Amino acid sequence: MNNEIEKKKKCNSCRTLIDVDATVCSSCQRNQKFFTKDIFYTPNFLTLISLLISIVLLSLSFMEFSETKREREETTLALEKAESSLITANRALEQSLLIKNEVEKTTLDLLSLIEYTNIYIEENVRGTVTDDSYDTEKVKSLNKNIKTQLDNLRKTLKANY
Repeated sequence: MNNEIEKKKKCNSCRTLIDVDATVCSSCQRNQKFFTKDIFYTPNFLTLISLLISIVLLSLSFMEFSETKREREETTLALEKAESSLITANRALEQSLLIKNEVEKTTLDLLSLIEYTNIYIEENVRGTVTDDSYDTEKVKSLNKNIKTQLDNLRKTLKANY
């Protein structure tokens, strides 16, 4: 009986006792020659391959995550710059509108003064000017308003440009 056990060996795959000379296991049908041994089907090899694939996929995922994070940070910075530029543009627009309003007020006062002066000149040419027809206080008031508005406009332009 010891002689019988000595002529046996364990299968490389399923570990069943088989004849020493056997090239194929009678239980699992695997080849027993060393160079053709089915190492690719052993649980340890499959685990190792699965682990390597997992590591590669995890590395790729991390690289993709890092790239996405970097792009998000760049986009956030660009958005902040755009918002800052928009705020600056809105301030400039507000200043431009204020200046436009000042120019319009000054223009209206200048037109009133010109109209009033033209009326006086026409009356003077026709010889219908009376002391009451030319209101020097009105002219002084218009001139004062125009001077104040022009000074304000100059200050605004100096402060902003």
